[in-house]
Amino acid sequence: MSKHSDEFYTSAIKTVFPTSWDVRRPNVCGVTYPVFLADTPNGTVVCKFNDTDILFKNHKVSNLAQLYDIPVPRTRVRAYLDTWFETYTYCPDKTLHERIKANATDAQIFNAYKQIIDIQNRISQIGTDEFKADKARFMSDVFAIQHHNRFGKISYAYSMLHPMFSRTGTMRLLHNDLNPKNILADNNCQVSRLIDLDGIALCNDSFSVLMMFRAYPLNNHNEIMDYYEDTTERLLNRRTIMSGLEILRRIRKPLQCLNKSFLGDMQR
Repeated sequence: MSKHSDEFYTSAIKTVFPTSWDVRRPNVCGVTYPVFLADTPNGTVVCKFNDTDILFKNHKVSNLAQLYDIPVPRTRVRAYLDTWFETYTYCPDKTLHERIKANATDAQIFNAYKQIIDIQNRISQIGTDEFKADKARFMSDVFAIQHHNRFGKISYAYSMLHPMFSRTGTMRLLHNDLNPKNILADNNCQVSRLIDLDGIALCNDSFSVLMMFRAYPLNNHNEIMDYYEDTTERLLNRRTIMSGLEILRRIRKPLQCLNKSFLGDMQR
């Protein structure tokens, strides 16, 4: 996807919502693609610019989720010149990331993650034959699209390893980016919605849990894996998860530096 100025993205949004105002970046911004909020006479909307294949995959995920009463946004795909974006109704609840920063207790955080796993289990019960995406079907495909030629050798090596681990074993439809910034929660830390549909694609349970642990804010990994296994009635490869988590910790700082650099480029 080509990068553009905020003025360009604002013009794109204005073509779809000509009476909108106060087009702005959200308080919690994504790293990979630009996201904006816009106020309209019918309420605030989210506009996320993205790769075309991922957008159409997200739309299919969104439609499936509505059928199964899974709390994710209902998306629409839009186009403006060489740029594509998805839009959906804004939810005013804060992210779990913001709740944690506002001193949510460990008990509240753990309870929120148990709710997240309950939702994850419902997503995983959608049959893979119902998920008709032709492209960006596997999480490794999504990752490759997002990071192609962007972050240099470190990310390239990671993208090569990704399918080796994420596409082994039984494939299920899962949310593979359960970062606190992608989880909305009310004032009592009750989960209201999962966002960032990019992360919903085919993967195996253990790799999906490993991805969740990248930003999991507590240290009770065994306890949360116990809950996952009890809820889904599926065993995790705990040794691989914890070994993978240690590897990710070692390369975290270089990747963070690359992410910050890329985010800075996007906002210029």
